[in-house]
Amino acid sequence: MSIAIDLQEWQAAAPMTHAQLVGVELPRDDITQRLIQVLSEKKRLKVLELRQGVSLEASSYVGRIALGELQITIRPKIKMLPLLHLLQYTYGLRQRRFSPVREEEYPCKRSPGRAESCRHLYPAFIIPVWRIA
Repeated sequence: MSIAIDLQEWQAAAPMTHAQLVGVELPRDDITQRLIQVLSEKKRLKVLELRQGVSLEASSYVGRIALGELQITIRPKIKMLPLLHLLQYTYGLRQRRFSPVREEEYPCKRSPGRAESCRHLYPAFIIPVWRIA
């Protein structure tokens, strides 16, 4: 069973605020524990295993990652349209028209215990996800 947690940058989730985190236990294997440690050391995502469940604290990084049965998605605080306008300005794409691409056209590549490759979630990859008309 998969538990989806949707956060924004700098948002926290705990068993007291997100009922789906109550009683969740993360795998004890070395790969998952090392991943949790690296995420915390690099200040990307703070993961705490509590008696009541799991607590999460996002930072400025966005994306999607699977930790055991948890599917954690961290989205940017800024809405997509203003973000797109900023990218248009930055990359000199103001004269182009963009049309959004459906998620099915860029499916997430999943592998257990690793971050998913979801182009539609990473601002650095937003340009390839939008078709330039």
